[in-house]
Amino acid sequence: MKLVVAVNGRSLLGPLTGIGRYTHQVIDALAREPEVEVHVFYGPYWRRWQPAATSVDAKQVQARLPGGRWRPLIAQARHVTARMLPFARPLVRAVEARRFQQGWQACGAMVYHEPNLVPVPHDGPTVITLHDLSTLRFPQWHPHERVAHVGRQLERAVASASQVVTVSRLVREEVLARFEIAPERVHAIHNGVDARFVPAGEAEREVVRRLGLAPGGYLLHVGTLEPRKNLVRLMRAHAALPEALRASYPLVLAGMRGWLDDEIQTMLSRTPYVQAPGYVTDESLPALVACARGLAYPSLYEGFGLPVLEAMACGVPVLTSSGTAMAEFAPSSAILIDPHSEADLQQGLATLLQDEARRQRMCEDGPAIAAHMSWTAHARALLAVYRQCL
Repeated sequence: MKLVVAVNGRSLLGPLTGIGRYTHQVIDALAREPEVEVHVFYGPYWRRWQPAATSVDAKQVQARLPGGRWRPLIAQARHVTARMLPFARPLVRAVEARRFQQGWQACGAMVYHEPNLVPVPHDGPTVITLHDLSTLRFPQWHPHERVAHVGRQLERAVASASQVVTVSRLVREEVLARFEIAPERVHAIHNGVDARFVPAGEAEREVVRRLGLAPGGYLLHVGTLEPRKNLVRLMRAHAALPEALRASYPLVLAGMRGWLDDEIQTMLSRTPYVQAPGYVTDESLPALVACARGLAYPSLYEGFGLPVLEAMACGVPVLTSSGTAMAEFAPSSAILIDPHSEADLQQGLATLLQDEARRQRMCEDGPAIAAHMSWTAHARALLAVYRQCL
């Protein structure tokens, strides 16, 4: 008898960023398991998910979602409702809950997995994934309305969930410290890495040239431009490097504009040798990472830090923050710095770009570590969690 799992796919509707990419990888990996049947839903639309034969990009993922040509309109309507009519959220959620129960019964689902924080109200077996607790721990880094919304919903979500999954040991410890929940109900399962992230070949170099960059000739950061990414300090540290080094390896901040980013935008406008190309499509991202001279990821806080693992898989040297979730899986294959110290960050960047012996070790160690962190392993660990709900 197959285990039938329902997964909320609403994070797949727009440009794929952190949670959307997680959801895509989880549903594909689960659907490849012979004993699992995955049904993806959003709003009133449900579809049994068929795994792709190979790793696919965002456009191919979205083409496989239920809802047909109305999907973009639904995504836009949800966005407008959330942004402009926050008082309508209870009504929207009530309608979703009713539609959810209809879909649940129709497909014979046995477990509901919510990968995007707050589940649809449901009395059956429910698993939620918590990617981080940044809105609770660091509310100053988020818009007020998001903090208020998450604050109201998250405690109820944790209390009602049958099991809770976190993507790092750090977040698991935060959940146990923050909420009244039995430790045996909280499971740390590291993310995996997409098979498209591999060392650069000519195909990847050609993609990067089309983006207007020189393969091996830039320092990369990947992520939304928002406060906890520590981008102002990163730009200052880069600006303190010798001009010849900055000219050889300009800093590329690949990611869409976020929130509370006035200081970031001001710094961008005043700092030479820094580029902000905006959101990079899922199709181009593996090549952009693989062809970088190095990845600089000095976040003040992360639940996991997927770009670090992706760069490691590509054999790209990495600089990241000590005392964070990234240090769980990259202690020996990355330069770890104090993210609050501009001087430490500057020295780390110089090492990342110039120390050939250290770079060679990271290029060799990264892929070896990443090879043990697959989405298949993540999915099989999830299956064990699902079975505990039954």
